[in-house]
Formats: sequence, structure tokens, C-alpha cells
Amino acid sequence: MRAAVIIGSLVSALFDVAVLKYCTGKE
Repeated sequence: MRAAVIIGSLVSALFDVAVLKYCTGKE
């Protein structure tokens, strides 16, 4: 089950970075 938690945090971290890049690229 620990692997699922690690993958989950990794996905959310990548999602945060993607949103940040999208927001900065929009302006």
C-alpha cells in the first residue's frame, strides 16, 4: 500500500507543477 501513497504524492506534485507552468505561461 505504501507504493500507492508514493505514486499518489508524485502525481499530485507533477500536477501542481503542470498547473503552475500553465498559469505562468498564460500570463
